[in-house]
Amino acid sequence: MDYVDEITVRRLLDRTGGIIEKYKEISRETGDDFNIFEIADISKKEVAICRVLYEILSPDGRHGQKGIYLEIFLHDCLGMNFSRSEIDTARVYREYLIDGSKRIDLAIEIGNRFIPFEVKIDAKDQKSQCYDYLMFAKTKDKTAKIVYLTLNGDAPSKESALSIDKNDIIIISFANHILSWIEKCLTLPDTIKKAPIREILIQFSSAIKKITNQLEDKPKMEIVKLLSESSQNMRNASIIVNSFEACRTKIIKELFEAIEKELETEKRLKRAFYSDKYMYYDYKAEGCVEKFECPGINYIIADKTIDNYNITFRIEIDRTLYCGFGLEKNGKHIEDRKILSDERVLKLFSDNIKNTTDNWWICWEFIDYEGDHINFKEYNENYFKLFDKDKFDEIVKSAVQQIKSVFNKLK
Repeated sequence: MDYVDEITVRRLLDRTGGIIEKYKEISRETGDDFNIFEIADISKKEVAICRVLYEILSPDGRHGQKGIYLEIFLHDCLGMNFSRSEIDTARVYREYLIDGSKRIDLAIEIGNRFIPFEVKIDAKDQKSQCYDYLMFAKTKDKTAKIVYLTLNGDAPSKESALSIDKNDIIIISFANHILSWIEKCLTLPDTIKKAPIREILIQFSSAIKKITNQLEDKPKMEIVKLLSESSQNMRNASIIVNSFEACRTKIIKELFEAIEKELETEKRLKRAFYSDKYMYYDYKAEGCVEKFECPGINYIIADKTIDNYNITFRIEIDRTLYCGFGLEKNGKHIEDRKILSDERVLKLFSDNIKNTTDNWWICWEFIDYEGDHINFKEYNENYFKLFDKDKFDEIVKSAVQQIKSVFNKLK
């Protein structure tokens, strides 16, 4: 490893920080920070974002532009071409109900085609979700493919896709496809002339750039110029990059340890360690935070068993922090949905739990801070707050309150 000169590393951080602060000040002066998607806290909420997409895509949308936005989307994002008459008579749906309880996030019905969408921002895939949606779509359109939309173009999990042929999945991203589509819509003369539509699309574009961590061109290019000034700057930048994951590991361990300490008074919780690493990923075992995607703390409920199954309680980090209940037997997690959804199991909980279809969970809930998640993969503002001692303590206090609220749903 190259020699680390602490002074020059600090100088580099100070200079890059100065560039970012300069452009923040410019944003304050120009009003760029006044973004309705951020103010209303909807930029990372899937249901709200789907409503925005629905409104823009729909030929009957309140934008009054008929099918032009949909036409650009189908051509540029999905590689599909339709006649103008088909476009103008297309139907766009949000929360399309199937099988009594499951809802497709978005769906487009155009001509004899049916196009279902699954949108993921912070939420996890549910078991057989994409598979079920596509099988339903194929009852309406034998050529149907499912569109899987995520922040950065991730593929659906195996648990969600099951046996779907990869050619039946169209993977698109907010970072690339949606952003390019919105920016193309902004170039249309009728969009430019209509201020309310234009400004909403500009703010939507800005919100997408923020949630996909796309630094604006000017600060990015200025930082690139700074790093390219010398070989030492590049060495220092490399050292910083290589240390970033270690910082993430450190803060996750500290967060878990602080939460665990606060839960020591919960006498029903018995700390559990497992050898089944595929599911349990114990963060104290063998440096697990570095090795696995989902570190967490595991507990067995000391006074609850049913048919020799133990009730488990787990606090976990995937992209964000969440907690919930499961079952285990002889140190192995139970994935049988018939058992996990058994009426006798569900009667152990209060009536307001939401039984999930997610692999081994009986139920789980997100833990947020001040109305937003802590994103441990895309590194949002709440993630950075963890590195401030006062904010760290506030986040732990808030998280523990929510965790206890979830835990108290067990009778």
